[in-house]
Amino acid sequence: TTNEIVVNVLPLPDHPSGEFNGGVGKLRISTELSPMEVTTDDAISLQLTITGNGLSKYIQAPKLDLQDAFEVYDPTEISKQDFIRDGYITGSKTFEY
Repeated sequence: TTNEIVVNVLPLPDHPSGEFNGGVGKLRISTELSPMEVTTDDAISLQLTITGNGLSKYIQAPKLDLQDAFEVYDPTEISKQDFIRDGYITGSKTFEY
């Protein structure tokens, strides 16, 4: 047996657009673009990394809307980590477009 504990659960945020994918937590996004100089018809790679408190398994690749300016392929998940730090589940996921 254990002592009783109280858990306060906050409601999920409202997303009228319907784009909510289940990832919750305090998250940060960073990007890296390469190469930095290109000419017409050169391919570029955008790496987008999402890190913070929360399980990374629920984080999905954001959709890029570049309005026909670029041909965008489906992203590839290139890395994922989850670990516990200071009592929080901390995660990271990197996608490459």
